[in-house]
Parts: sequence; C-alpha cells; structure tokens
Amino acid sequence: DSEITAMRSAGVSFSRIYANFLIFGFISALFVGYLNFYLAPENTRKMNEFNNWIAAYNPMLAVTPGQFSGDQTQELFQKKGRTLYTEGLNRETGELSGIQIREWEIYMEGNEFIQHNNITIPMGGSRVTQIISAKTGNIIEKKNSKGEFEKSVRLRDGFVLEWNEKKDGFVVTDFMGGEMDYNIPTEKEKMVIGFNIKPETFSFPLLIKIRNSIQSEGLEEIPGLEILKEMNISIKGVDGLNQLVEKMKLDIILDSQKGTVSSAEMSNRYAVFTQLQGLLKDTKKTLIAFNIEIHRRLAMPVSCQIFFFLSFPITVVSFLTDF
Repeated sequence: DSEITAMRSAGVSFSRIYANFLIFGFISALFVGYLNFYLAPENTRKMNEFNNWIAAYNPMLAVTPGQFSGDQTQELFQKKGRTLYTEGLNRETGELSGIQIREWEIYMEGNEFIQHNNITIPMGGSRVTQIISAKTGNIIEKKNSKGEFEKSVRLRDGFVLEWNEKKDGFVVTDFMGGEMDYNIPTEKEKMVIGFNIKPETFSFPLLIKIRNSIQSEGLEEIPGLEILKEMNISIKGVDGLNQLVEKMKLDIILDSQKGTVSSAEMSNRYAVFTQLQGLLKDTKKTLIAFNIEIHRRLAMPVSCQIFFFLSFPITVVSFLTDF
C-alpha cells in the first residue's frame, strides 16, 4: 500500500500503474506459450525416443513380471507371433524366473467370425504352435553366423512343447538340468494400422492439424498411419472410417459366401478389417486426448494474463478499503 501511495503522490495515475501489470502479464503469457507450444513437446518427444532406445538396447526393460508381453496384434500379412511371460525379474542382475515363451500362428480353421443378419462367417483364428518353459534365464549377447551381435535368452531347467510337422501331435524336448538359447527377434517396423501417437509430443500447430485430420480430414496424414497411403486407402475422418469398416465387413461376407477368394487372402483381408475396427474404437479416445491437450496448452498462458489482469484491481480495492 505504501508503494501505491508513493506513486500516486508522485503523480503516477492508476492507469499507468495498471499498464505495467498488463505488459508484464503479456510477456509472461508469451514465454509460457512458447514453452507449452514448442519447447515442452520437443523435450517430451526426445525423452520418449531415449526411452525407446533404452528398451531396444535391453528388451527385458519392457518385460513386466506377471504379464504377457510381445506381439499382441496380428501384423498385416503376418503368419506367426510370440509372447513372453515371466513370474519374476531381477532388475539389477537381469535374471528371469518362471519363464514361458509362446509362439502362435494364424490359421483359417480358428473360431473367430463375423456375424451379419444372423449369418455367421468363419474368419479363422490363431493357435499356439510352441511353448517353451524354464525355471530361470538371463539375457546374453553373442555373435551369429554373419558375425553380428544378437541378443538371446539363455534358459535353464525347462522343456519345449511344439506341434509336429503334420500338426497331429506334440513333440517334447527336455532340457531339465541343461540350458538352451532362445534368440530374441530383431525389432522391425510392423505393418499395423493403429494410433501410436502421444499428444504431448507434438507442437501446437501440428497438434491442431492432427486433431482436424482425426475429425474430418485424411487419417492417412497422421504420423504412424502412413501405411494407409501405401495401401491406397483414403479415410476422411471418423465418419469416413466408419463407412469403410462397414463396407469391408459386407465385402468379406459376400466374398466368403461366393467362395471366390482364397483362404490366405481372406485371412489378410480380415486382419485389415479387425485393425480398422480397432482404429475406429480408439478414434474417439484419441480425439478427446488431443482436445484436452489443446485446451491445456491454451489455458496456461491465458491464465498468466488473467492473473496479472486481476492482480492490480484487487490490490487497489484492498488499498481503498484501508481508508
């Protein structure tokens, strides 16, 4: 209060004092806006890239004890996949305990189906072809036949259960009291249709662009969905995606009834259909996440300006109340 009294005695008007608050608030809003719109997303993106690099360098960091990890979604044109389960993991030594590795394959005699107008169309499914179980194991690195280093899991005290070549029986390989090396497949870019984007990693202009693409523009323009361009698929927003899923569903049913499509092609078409169906389910959740991120970034710099806009009038009211 004494400072305001001194300034008023020197002939400084309230409007001139108030202007300093507004200018400083505007500068603060610009600074916070720059942090939220550009700098913070870039730092978040680099942090995610570093975490991904760490996980690629040591795949066991992605393993969660008590949960299966691995190929959770059928890749386009993929025939096989694998999942890994472990009961325990020592983060310091990297030793695993209670290990189970499952390999599975796609086949047309499965129990997945599409139902339309009370018509059930079988679309195949997946089956386990190999199970490896071991008491303990740890990651090792060794040279392969090409002289390149590759990572493997050295398993101890276990067995291997797998289908024979005719798929009419099982073969058991016992390595109790011994060990075996299971080569970890090298990571490759998977042809999977799905959202793999985090709103907090994009700058504000790109955030707006992606949000608009999800709402009404081309989904093929979204980072991570470029595969749609390779497949010559153009999807105009959520409504376009819904129409495409329904059209693919009817086409699969009709072609299945006619019997003009091979089982391998039908399996691939069903893989595309199921992934687009999953993409449709994730669209609403992803759109909400982007809208929340947009509002959050706008709210912080605006709140700075509002704070300085209100601070001086409140101070003046408090000053006048004392008289």
